[in-house]
Amino acid sequence: RNSPFMCEALTPYPGWVRSRTACFFDLDRTLLDVNSARLFVRREYSAGRLNRGQLLRSAIYFALYHLAMVDLESAVQRAAAHYAGQPADALRQQLQEWFATDLVGRLRPGATEAIETHRERGDRLVVLTGSSDFVAQAAAEAWRLDVAIGNRFEIDDTGHLTGRFETPVTCGSGK
Repeated sequence: RNSPFMCEALTPYPGWVRSRTACFFDLDRTLLDVNSARLFVRREYSAGRLNRGQLLRSAIYFALYHLAMVDLESAVQRAAAHYAGQPADALRQQLQEWFATDLVGRLRPGATEAIETHRERGDRLVVLTGSSDFVAQAAAEAWRLDVAIGNRFEIDDTGHLTGRFETPVTCGSGK
C-alpha cells in the first residue's frame, strides 16, 4: 500500500533493542494539504514584508523546485538571509501565529487518523520538515507530536537571526 502515512520500524544494527517505533511525518503535502512556504510567501507579500522582486524570485524557485532543477539547500539558505538582524523571538511569535491562523486547519484527509493510529500504538510521533524549526514546533504543539525537526535558524548572542540556518538543513540530503 502506498500512503504518505505509512511508517516502518527500522532496526539500524544487529542487537539494537527497539523501545518505540518512530513515525516521521513531513509537513507539506503530507500532514498539510498545501505547500506552507507558498502560503507564507503570499502572506509576507500581502503584509508588505516582501517586494515584487522577492515575490517573483520565490515563484521562480517554486517552479524550479517542482521541476527538480534547484539546489534546495542553497535556496533555503537564501530564504533565511531575508531575516538577518531580526529578533528571533519576534519571528518565532509571528510564525506561531501564522501557523495557528492559516495552517492548523489544513490537515490532509486521513492525517488526523494516521496520527491517532500511531499514537494509540505508542509510536513516537515526529514532524520532519524543510520549514523552520519555529514552524515545526508549532505543528508539534498543535497536533501533540513528540518531536519537531526543522531548519534551525542561527541566532547570535543578542537573540537576533544571523540570516543563516544551521547545517545540515532539513531538505535534500539533510532530510
